[in-house]
Amino acid sequence: MSQTRAQQLVAAYDRRMADAGNFWNLYQEATEFTNPVHSNVQKQLAPGSRQMNRVFDSTAIRARKLLAATMAGSLTPNALKWHALRMREDDLNDIKEVAEWLQECDDRLFMAFQQSNFEGSSTQFYGNAIIGTGALLIEEQPKLRSGQFGGFQFTALPLGRYVIDEAPNGLVDTLYRSYMSTAKAIVQRFGNDEDTVGREVLAAYEQRPEQTFEVIHGVYPRGLHDPSKAALDGTNRAYASCYTLRKGQPKFLYEGGYHEFPVCVARWDKEASEVYGRGPAVDALPDTRTLNRAIELMLRAAGKDIDPPWAGIDGAISDLDLTPGAYNTVEAIDGDVRKALMPLHSGISMDLTQFIVADQRAKVEQAFYWDQLQLNKDTLMTATEVERRWEVMRRILGPTLGRFRWEFMTPLINVCFATMLRANAFSAPPEELLQRSDGNIDVVFQGPLDSSQKFARVTGFNEWMNSGALIAQATGSTAHFDNANFDVAWTDQRDILGLPATYERDSEEVAQTREQRAQEQQAQQQQMTALNVTKAAKDGGAALKSVHEIGQNGTAQKVPA
Repeated sequence: MSQTRAQQLVAAYDRRMADAGNFWNLYQEATEFTNPVHSNVQKQLAPGSRQMNRVFDSTAIRARKLLAATMAGSLTPNALKWHALRMREDDLNDIKEVAEWLQECDDRLFMAFQQSNFEGSSTQFYGNAIIGTGALLIEEQPKLRSGQFGGFQFTALPLGRYVIDEAPNGLVDTLYRSYMSTAKAIVQRFGNDEDTVGREVLAAYEQRPEQTFEVIHGVYPRGLHDPSKAALDGTNRAYASCYTLRKGQPKFLYEGGYHEFPVCVARWDKEASEVYGRGPAVDALPDTRTLNRAIELMLRAAGKDIDPPWAGIDGAISDLDLTPGAYNTVEAIDGDVRKALMPLHSGISMDLTQFIVADQRAKVEQAFYWDQLQLNKDTLMTATEVERRWEVMRRILGPTLGRFRWEFMTPLINVCFATMLRANAFSAPPEELLQRSDGNIDVVFQGPLDSSQKFARVTGFNEWMNSGALIAQATGSTAHFDNANFDVAWTDQRDILGLPATYERDSEEVAQTREQRAQEQQAQQQQMTALNVTKAAKDGGAALKSVHEIGQNGTAQKVPA
C-alpha cells in the first residue's frame, strides 16, 4: 500500500512538472539575467559554479533587488508592525478587554516574525514573485523544553522545484515540491527504522551522512477526515502532508497533515487560464537580452580598437614584435612604411552604441519601476513630495499590491495566528468574546504603503478642522463644529497611525468620565446660581433700605455697596 502511495506521489509531481515546463523555461532565462545566483530553475549547477556567463550588464540585477527590497519594506517591514487585528463586529472593538486581547495577540505575532527568519525569506520570496511566482512555506519550530511555542521557520521555495494547483477561489491549495536532503536530516526527521527510511539511507547515514537524497513532499486538500481528531492525529487534518523518498524505487516516508494550507503562493500577474504568473523580469526580458548583447558586442569592438589586429604585406615585414618600444624592420611600400603594416580597427560608432545601451537601460529600469522607487538624492523632499511619491507607487503597483494582500499577506497572518492560538502562545480570550458566536477577527494592514494611503484621511481631517477654525473666527460662532463626530474621528486616526488600542479607554469608562464631568459642571452651575441668588437678595435688601430712607428724609442717601 505504501509503495503504491509513493509512486502516486512521484507521478503527481512529475505530471504537473511536465505541464509547467514552458514556465520553467521562461523563468530560467529571466533568472539568468536578473537573479543569476538562483538561475538553477532547470539546470543542476554544482555549488560555487559560475552563473553569470550571459550577464554583461547588472542593471536588471540591481533593479530586481531594489524592487524586492521596496516590496518587503513597504508591505511587510521587519522593523515596523505592518498588521493589526480587529473584530469584524464594531461593538466588540469598543470593549476594553477585547481590544486589549487583540492588541496582545498582535504584539506577540509581530514578535514571532521578528524572532524568526521571516525578513530574509520574505525578501527572497518577493524576488521570486518579481520573476513571476513566489512561494513561502510556513512551518512551526519544535516546542521549547517548557512546552511553550517554539516559533516559526519560513522557507522561500526555489523556482522550478515545486508545482501548484488552484482552488475554486483562485488561491493555491495544492503544492508538490522536490528538495535534496542529507541522510542525516532524513534519519533525524523520520527515524532510523529500516522499514521507514530504507536500507540505502541507513547505510549512508552510518558511512556518509552528508550524502543527499531527493525527497518529494506533497501538500493537498484531504477528502474524508474527522476534524474532531485533528488535534492529535495529523491524518485527520484538512490538508495532507506526505513525504516520499524518490531515489531508486520510491519509498513512502511519512504522512501527516496541516490545519491550514501552509504555503503562501503569490503571482505578480497571471492569466485567468493559467496557474503560474509573469513578473517584471519576464516583461523586461527582450530589453534585458538586447542590453546584454549590445554591451557584449561593444566590449568586443572596444577590445579590437584598444588592442587591434594588424595587417601587413607578405614578405614586407619580419617577425612582428608589438611590445612597447619594440623595433621592427619593415619594407616600405611605394615609399610609405605605414602601408606595409597597419592596424585593423572595428570601425564601430561608439556614440551610437552608447545611445543604444542607454536606451535599453532606461527600458529595463522602467520595467522594474526604477524611476518611481528612487528618491531624489540631491534635495530634501517635503512631506507632500513624499506623499506624492507614495501615491505614484500605489497607482502603478495597485493591482499587484491587491493580489499580494489576497494571496500572501492575509493567508500568512491567518496561518500564523491560528498556529499560535493552538499552541497557547496567546492568553485566554476574554469572556465577552467567548460568549459571542458571531465573533470574527479581521486583519488590517498598516505597513508604510498602506498607511500612506490611509494617512490622507488624517491630512483631510486636519484641513477640515482648520477650515472650521477660520469660519469660527469670521462668524464668531462655533455651532458648525456640532456636525462633527469627534469620537469616531479620534478612533479612526488612532487606527490610521497604528497606535495601540490601550491608548484609549473603553466606552463604559469614557461614559463614566463624561457623566462625572457633567455632574461636576452641574454642581458648579448650581453653586454659581446659589451665589447669584444670594448676591441678588443682598442687593435687593440694600435697595429697599435706600428707598425707605428717601421716603423718610425726602432726599436720596448714598447706600454703601
